[in-house]
Amino acid sequence: MLSYGFSIKGKAHIKAGVVCQDANMHGEIAPGLYIGVAADGVGSARHSDIASGLATEKLVEYLERHIRADYGIDEKKVCLKAGFQYAEKAIEEYVQDCDDMLNEYDTTLHVVLYDGRTVVYGHAGDGGILVRTVSGETRVATFPQKGSDGVSVMPLRAGEQSWEFGYFPERVAAVMLVTDGILERVIQPQLLNLPATREEIQNSDRHKKNVYLSATEFFMNPYCVLGNKNLQDPIDLYHYYINGEFLDAAQDWQLYLDCMRRGYQSMYDATTAEKICSTMTASVPLWNIEDTTDDKTIVCLINENAQIKVPKPEYFYEPDWAKLRQHYEHLLYPAGFSGEDPLAQPQTPGGEEEESSKNRKKGGFFKSVFRNK
Repeated sequence: MLSYGFSIKGKAHIKAGVVCQDANMHGEIAPGLYIGVAADGVGSARHSDIASGLATEKLVEYLERHIRADYGIDEKKVCLKAGFQYAEKAIEEYVQDCDDMLNEYDTTLHVVLYDGRTVVYGHAGDGGILVRTVSGETRVATFPQKGSDGVSVMPLRAGEQSWEFGYFPERVAAVMLVTDGILERVIQPQLLNLPATREEIQNSDRHKKNVYLSATEFFMNPYCVLGNKNLQDPIDLYHYYINGEFLDAAQDWQLYLDCMRRGYQSMYDATTAEKICSTMTASVPLWNIEDTTDDKTIVCLINENAQIKVPKPEYFYEPDWAKLRQHYEHLLYPAGFSGEDPLAQPQTPGGEEEESSKNRKKGGFFKSVFRNK
């Protein structure tokens, strides 16, 4: 089993002098059973960093004592629920000892138990859990939990009535947990989940199901980075990209493309892999990561031995960002939009060339990342 996890302070928190409010843990919790946990302290709560750390630590502490690898799905869900209760109580006791206010310790909490095939999860808040199935497709396992206003988050403190426990019904090759900053900007960017009509814009219950495969494959396909034998330090590379402080736009993009190319070559021949990558004409995933100002947490568990049933290459083609943007303008400003809605017409894969408006300093990271050949 391959695994990694990062919680990195966002640019907004760096600028404001605020600590990272995210936390994560991952590893083997019982023989052959692996765990991934991610927690995101609510920004408006003064001590949410303490809460996210406590929630993560106490949940894992409980499961280390009580979970068993031979438990069935229902037994695992019961154990996860008890772990959430244990974590919530630990935060309450901490607040009482400090004689403080409980609402200053709000956090989300997300967890998966993964045995290389089956994912059982617990979910509280606005982060996300995604799976890469043995069919080669990436799907959403959970949806963000928001308040009645469609904006505020439902934290762990919201209680059992809002917590969600379940399992993913398909066999899983990899599972990833992300906090809302990464989820909303990198994994499920707005343009990929636009409503079909203006009337649907106000539907706060509309679930976003489309994911950006050029990002999810980079993080979940083992051959892109972790199993890429040409990389000297794959974990360092992941940290570099998730951090989003890119040193050289052109070189960083070419390295990203090389990783994607190697990932697709694990499923297709070199010509097909190159064709998929050729549709990625704009470095959208890098811009999305770079523009994420919130704290960033990604936790990923990957079964590198899973046998993947390869989907058609077209599944991985880059979205047509130009048409998606035009559709967005059509939804917002129908009176001033000339012509038909572009998404009313069939789409062709591939986006348009774009130029970054950012000036970046050149650096030596690109030169040091490859092994000597």
